Amino acid sequence: MAGINRTKISEKLYKQLDKKGLLKEIKILRIGKNAYKEKLNDLYVCTVKGFYYRKETRINISATESATLNSNYSERVLIIYDEESKKIKQDDYFTLAETKYKIIDTGNAENIIYDMQLDRS
Repeated sequence: MAGINRTKISEKLYKQLDKKGLLKEIKILRIGKNAYKEKLNDLYVCTVKGFYYRKETRINISATESATLNSNYSERVLIIYDEESKKIKQDDYFTLAETKYKIIDTGNAENIIYDMQLDRS
């Protein structure tokens, strides 16, 4: 995979989603601490454009037990990998349509895109 131009692939994905009007502006925030170790909410991390979607079905396979089918959905957001999105970490959060989402996993796919798994707060 050394010969793949990851930036070019990421930009192509972004352009296609943008053409269809599927991208939403997302302001990523973080909970941090100040110099006195006091908790600070809503520290600004970055603003990115992303595609929110739901993944409907998930199959969980355990080595010690059998496979289980989870028919619930998992919420995700797809963001291109660039200088702004590199700042995003696990446990950051954002608000979309008056609903707060926490980032459980960034889902970095070969430094092309972030397919982030979300938890509704």
